[in-house]
Amino acid sequence: MTADAAPPMRRRRGARSERGSTSALELMALTPVCALAVAFITWAGNTGQAQLAVTLAAQEAATAAAVCCGSFHSHDAAYDQNTARQLAAEAVIAARPSLERLCTGGPQPAGPHGQWATHTATPDSAAAVVTAHIACTTDGAATPVRGLFGTRTVHGHGTHITTAPTTKGTP
Repeated sequence: MTADAAPPMRRRRGARSERGSTSALELMALTPVCALAVAFITWAGNTGQAQLAVTLAAQEAATAAAVCCGSFHSHDAAYDQNTARQLAAEAVIAARPSLERLCTGGPQPAGPHGQWATHTATPDSAAAVVTAHIACTTDGAATPVRGLFGTRTVHGHGTHITTAPTTKGTP
């Protein structure tokens, strides 16, 4: 053996390489962070699902309110048509069980004067616009710990444009 050569390294008995190992303390510290991340992802997903469900319900309610009644012109019984439109929109919204699950307190009308649907028609035009408005307060109902991330109010608006029968040119 030359003086320049280093003696061979011996492994000590019982000494283990700690490369790639994770201590139990690190795992214990990481577990709550992972659980919180999963809860947040669930909350965000349910909030997004509530937004989509409310928007879809508003679109369906606007369509139902637009086709439920006859003419939009003032010579018709406006009060009865408005009531029928409100009832049609409310029936469509009530038929969506996902809204009852996702919205705390159920879906609420968000239109002017607390209405589900509003309509606009001009006497000179054969078209009318019906808009449905829904508000939903959600707390991410499927999260394991309710109230952890707070509530969020989402709004849905759906619009349907329809043509109303005209009386021009008829005897």
